[in-house]
Amino acid sequence: VYPNMIYTWANTHLEDVEAVEALIHDAFWSAGTLLFVGCMILLKIRNGFVFLCSMCGLLLAFPAAYYWCLMHFNITQITLIQVSSLFVMLGIGADDIFIMVDAFDHTRVQFGEAEEFDDGATSGSDTNNESATMEESADPSSELQSPIPAPRNTRNVAAKFAEYNERRTHLIRERMKSAYKAAGSMMLVSSMTTSICFFSNAFSVLVVIQEFGIFMGMVVLLNYVHVMTILPSAILVNELYVLPYQKRLKAKIFGNRCDRKKNQHAMLKDEGGDEGVEMVLNERSASKRSLGARQASQRSTGSGGDRVDTGIPVSIGD
Repeated sequence: VYPNMIYTWANTHLEDVEAVEALIHDAFWSAGTLLFVGCMILLKIRNGFVFLCSMCGLLLAFPAAYYWCLMHFNITQITLIQVSSLFVMLGIGADDIFIMVDAFDHTRVQFGEAEEFDDGATSGSDTNNESATMEESADPSSELQSPIPAPRNTRNVAAKFAEYNERRTHLIRERMKSAYKAAGSMMLVSSMTTSICFFSNAFSVLVVIQEFGIFMGMVVLLNYVHVMTILPSAILVNELYVLPYQKRLKAKIFGNRCDRKKNQHAMLKDEGGDEGVEMVLNERSASKRSLGARQASQRSTGSGGDRVDTGIPVSIGD
């Protein structure tokens, strides 16, 4: 009836209700965004331990930034615009995580010794390898597989395994140093430029924009600190302790049959080099082919059209 009339009201209860509804709406979208970004990070990293540590470092940047804003900038309230900063920070944090993980993965090409050390790795203890070899030699079908005898001197095997662990630990540390320098410099430049852009909002006339800029600038800086401390530590712990423990646990659950060929290949390579490995593999393949040919001939003889003499007389009538 009155199209030009503007309705206004002043009610603190309704203001609180609208604020809570807006906060719940943004929280649902933030949770969905966090879930989507987390799935993308997990697909990229493909490791649950590193994924959890990286997400914890990303999320811890928000309470740490609130502490700095409260204690040093006298910002006592968290407004809706600061809550919405989670959308922006998830993308920045995911980029930093991808840079660090990719930089560490690319060091495998730079340090070519990694593949050689992995080929010589043993997933279990020396006694497990020795018992696995004894079980294989006791198997009647293992005669065609040319089993490798267990090492006579277990001290030499233990010394080689300890030397391998030391070389592998040194290699992983060198890889992390190289990745830390390469990724750290790139993330430092990007984080500093982004935080300066947010801190420039502190000169705004509006108080809300000032608080938002200071809060986001602190979140970006603290996220960089967490990515440079928590994520490299998680990668090192995963490479040095979690992955070897997973291998030993898998060997205990599924037995040593999965790693038997790999251990035998490593022992042959240590004893006779690549020529010895190739010779044993050729002998195994030849024995398998001969066994398959004998079994095929037996099946064809048993199911063929040849008459089998059973010794029972058969009378033929007129």
